[in-house]
Amino acid sequence: MDTATPTYTPWTELRTRRINAGHSISSLARAVPMSQSQLCQVEQGKRGISDVRLAKLAAVLGVEPAALDRSRPHVPPRQSKAVA
Repeated sequence: MDTATPTYTPWTELRTRRINAGHSISSLARAVPMSQSQLCQVEQGKRGISDVRLAKLAAVLGVEPAALDRSRPHVPPRQSKAVA
C-alpha cells in the first residue's frame, strides 16, 4: 500500500485555513472573486497570486495576508525614527 505524505507547498496554509473556515474551493473563489481553477492552482503552488487578491483571500478568511503565504518572509513595518 502506498501511503504518500501530502506535499507541503507555501500555500498549504491557505488550504488549511480555507477548510477550517468551512469554505469549499467554489465558495471561497466566489467570495474573492476568482475562478475555482485559479484558486486550486494557487493552493497547489502551481500559480502565483497578486498582492490584491491575496489581501482579498485573507480578508474573507479573517487573517493577515502573511498568514496565508509562507513563501514571502514576514517583514515588519518600518518605524520612523524620532527626531531629537
